[in-house]
This record gives sequence, C-alpha cells and structure tokens, in this order.
Amino acid sequence: MSEAAARILAAIARRNNKNKIDTGILLGTVTKLSPFTVKFDDISFDITNLLINHSLLKHKRTIAQLPDIEYKKEIQLEPDFKIGDRVVGTATSGSLYIIFCKVVQS
Repeated sequence: MSEAAARILAAIARRNNKNKIDTGILLGTVTKLSPFTVKFDDISFDITNLLINHSLLKHKRTIAQLPDIEYKKEIQLEPDFKIGDRVVGTATSGSLYIIFCKVVQS
C-alpha cells in the first residue's frame, strides 16, 4: 500500500472512531471492467460509488536519474484489473467505498 493510501486509511479510522462508526476493512471482488464494478458483501458498486487509489489507475510516472547514469524517461502505467481480482477497501458514510489496493495470494 502506498504511503498516501495508508494516510487515508488512518484518517478514516480516526474519523470513524471519533464518530463511533464501525466500517472496518473489506475484501472485495472485481466483477466487471466496464463500467468498473466491485462487489463488497454481496452488493455491487460501480465507479459512481468508488474512490480508487490513484496508483491503481492509468497514470504516468517518471523514472529519475540514477547515480552515475544520466537517464530520465516518462512511462505510462495501465491498470491491471481482471474479473475476479481481489481488492481491499473500506466503507465511508453512505454508499461510498474507497479501494486502497489490489491483493493477490502468495
């Protein structure tokens, strides 16, 4: 999990603890790619009800210069979701879910 995702999770936990909301961490399953849909607890949520960690989506990254090697290149990273993939998330107030990361069996 990225540092940013961990900060979000900690903030939600603090808020939920303060408001006495028990949302917990949930394991979901990707059930559809277009529109992107995840099932948590037998209820499906599409992209309108999901906030997804930026690093899981299509984005650009710059590979920086390494010591003693002058190199800089921007690369495009594509999402790698397949139907049946497992994700970790949490519920917020209402029917909004935050997806932190994709998980795999070791």
